[in-house]
Amino acid sequence: MSKAEELADALRKKLESEAEGKALLDKAIAQWPAEVYRVYDQIETWLAPLVSAGLTTERKSISIRENPSSENRYTYSIDKLSITANRQTLTIEPVARFIMGGTGRIDVKCKKINCYLIKTSSKPNTDDYEWLIEKIPPNGRPRQNTSEFNEENFLSIVEQELGL
Repeated sequence: MSKAEELADALRKKLESEAEGKALLDKAIAQWPAEVYRVYDQIETWLAPLVSAGLTTERKSISIRENPSSENRYTYSIDKLSITANRQTLTIEPVARFIMGGTGRIDVKCKKINCYLIKTSSKPNTDDYEWLIEKIPPNGRPRQNTSEFNEENFLSIVEQELGL
């Protein structure tokens, strides 16, 4: 094989690898809204008894831009979820699918508690994952522990934030 043929083969392999990487990114972005909406559906299930007592939920479309690499940029629409009671609102808003230390982040925007949901993957390239609640400590304080994203922990945030 000549040097030119070796270089051509290396170039083909590199381009194939880049195409495969882009296909994986495209697939992750395409699946991200469904993953977020499963979280919203779970939250709305937990909140159902409160809705009958006057709490409201509303989904509104927002636009997100992500740059997982210098060659790959994505802009997409996704919903945020607002939860309102006692004239207080807590907003659940996706931030990004591609993050350091996880495979997705959704912020919990409120006045009293600073936290977000982080999707962690225990096995790369599988559907085996869990959501955790990560509290953001005040400036200068050590990082707090994460907690499981479950009904009790989430409703505790709702209770504190909405004054229930």
